[in-house]
Amino acid sequence: MSARTRTTQTERMSDYYGSKKYPEKLTDSYYLVRKEWLDESTQLGKYRTLKNVVAKARANSAFVFTEDGDVVYPVSESEPETKTRQGMLNVTMNVRDDCSMNANILFVLKKGSVVEILEDCKNGWFKIKCESTESGYACISNVTTGDYISVSE
Repeated sequence: MSARTRTTQTERMSDYYGSKKYPEKLTDSYYLVRKEWLDESTQLGKYRTLKNVVAKARANSAFVFTEDGDVVYPVSESEPETKTRQGMLNVTMNVRDDCSMNANILFVLKKGSVVEILEDCKNGWFKIKCESTESGYACISNVTTGDYISVSE
């Protein structure tokens, strides 16, 4: 395996486990697999390699912790493999409380606002959140005018 291949795999593992980077292999501590952090009796194993500990956690619907109690895996309980996507509004946009043009308007975001895309919804809508606002729903595009949101993957 080339050095670049190893780096790419490590980068993917780092990205996969959130913004905090965890080493692929520990030398003086362990990753712990537990159902609950506070209950040592739920521990299913301890490993030095990230790949092995994540495989054990996945197979047992468990969590991976550092010895200090930081959660390594899953990043969130809902969708551990989803990376956050961002978008920029191409128009001033009404953000609504549901995926419908008839839904209540929660707030308005200006053209050029950067938003976090939380979820792809039905019928051409995203659930979004802006740094300074709560979450809400935004229409992705219009047949006549084109895309309302430019998405970066």
